[in-house]
Amino acid sequence: MPLKVSKNVLRIVAVMFVLCFVACFAIINMYGFSIPTFERYSEQVYSVPWVNVYQDIHYNDCRNPYGNPVIEYHADTDSWSLMNPELFYSKGNISVVDNEFIIDYTVRNNAGVDCKYIDVMVNFKRYLIDRTTGRPLINNDTGKYCEEVYMSKNVRLYNVSENEVKNVPIHVELFRTDLDEVYYCKIELSEPNYFITPDDLRHEYNNSAVSYPSDKNYSYTDYMYIYVKSSNATYEPLPRCYDETPTAPLVPGVI
Repeated sequence: MPLKVSKNVLRIVAVMFVLCFVACFAIINMYGFSIPTFERYSEQVYSVPWVNVYQDIHYNDCRNPYGNPVIEYHADTDSWSLMNPELFYSKGNISVVDNEFIIDYTVRNNAGVDCKYIDVMVNFKRYLIDRTTGRPLINNDTGKYCEEVYMSKNVRLYNVSENEVKNVPIHVELFRTDLDEVYYCKIELSEPNYFITPDDLRHEYNNSAVSYPSDKNYSYTDYMYIYVKSSNATYEPLPRCYDETPTAPLVPGVI
């Protein structure tokens, strides 16, 4: 004779099953045993909590063997020209006007307060290229490149509001080259460790907020490189695009 189970027993079993399920779910949430989830991680851009000034140039191809902007000095007309600007892309303006190289730098205020002005130090260094090796001349005593600081000045940037991002032109005075000279040049911009707020108070840089060391005077240095060469130069630096031979001469405005 088959065993019969009463409806009351079935109801009790069903209620117990539901209670056990609810209890297990509560325990899992209480002790953090959650169902694993899978996330797509993206690269986090590290942003310094300060007023940063930086420049970014992208090169379109390897037809510029220098790999950086090239400026030619023409002794016959005492003038300068930017060679093949079509070969690279800048987020802002980049040009040569009279005896100045002008390039837009991006200024970003992440300091959390408005900035009335900040004095940025601009250093323009140059290294003469050795015609034999195609690389900067080396000091035999130090083993380092023969560096010459051609220009150093302060540039005051005004009115950068909290969280504002804008372009500002930086002017660098160019120099005359002798016949058959090519210089590798470095432009450095260094932000000081303080700036002035709209109420004329000094806002200090919090060095503990960043993950890299800072000296006592400047919080961060951004730099870029250019070449300044004589239009009569008969030699060139070693190309940076080692896997491709330049397919066009470096003639102003011609690709």
